[in-house]
Amino acid sequence: MNTHKAFILGVALLSTIGVKAQFAIDNYKAVFTSSPQHVPTTKTPDAPLAGNGDIGITMGGTPDKLCFYIGKNDFWRAYPVYPGGIALPGGLDIEIKELQGATYYAEQLPGSAEIRTKFTTPHCQLNLSAWVAATDNKIIIELQSDKAVTAHLRLWAAEGNTSTIAGGKDKVMWVSRSFENTELLRWPTHVALALNSNSDEFSLIPGKKVQLVISVYTNHDTPDWKNKAITEAEKVTEAGVEQLRKEHHSWWNHFWKQSHINTVSYTHLTLPTKRIV
Repeated sequence: MNTHKAFILGVALLSTIGVKAQFAIDNYKAVFTSSPQHVPTTKTPDAPLAGNGDIGITMGGTPDKLCFYIGKNDFWRAYPVYPGGIALPGGLDIEIKELQGATYYAEQLPGSAEIRTKFTTPHCQLNLSAWVAATDNKIIIELQSDKAVTAHLRLWAAEGNTSTIAGGKDKVMWVSRSFENTELLRWPTHVALALNSNSDEFSLIPGKKVQLVISVYTNHDTPDWKNKAITEAEKVTEAGVEQLRKEHHSWWNHFWKQSHINTVSYTHLTLPTKRIV
């Protein structure tokens, strides 16, 4: 093989491997086969995670008593001394008694920044996916069961550390947490979580997916932070979620295509040599 042909072959191999690498990232998913033991924690949690760089979720608890802890990068207790720093806004509890004793299986998929789970008992199987929209301030949790089960919800705001909390329920349910009007506080911070439901209970019908959507806003996002969270939760539709999903997958696909590592064997390439006299 002459040098020119060998070079062309090498380029072709590199290009092919580069394309395949774009779709290989989920080969490096994290797999969890038991319930987390260290959530919540001040260190690294042993639980599935998802996020968009601003909002993050950690899935703690057991299959029958799940807890999604919600973080927001700009929600701070702006104290110059301990215990200041980033604070926990709150979370969502999902209780399904029919899943007591279920086997635990969860995947953290880096390709789509998504959590996927399968919880199984002799009587039913629940599939759940959770992701934080790459292009919006929303958390989407989707549940589907092969048997009729009842789920109980609790949207909550974290308490303590001089914070004040509030909550309400109309078309949707919402909670808020605030740090304000305390000595040494450098600036006030508020956060609101709003869920696209006004009921703390719903039924899962076999084969039908239920979508829970939580909108999250702080006063650093908008001065009208609480109303913005509530309004966004009220506007949630299935079509809107599907559009968010399309944008989410497009964003992450573009993100992973920005760089890759190519590996290729040069054992079959003939390289030019220079004779030294």
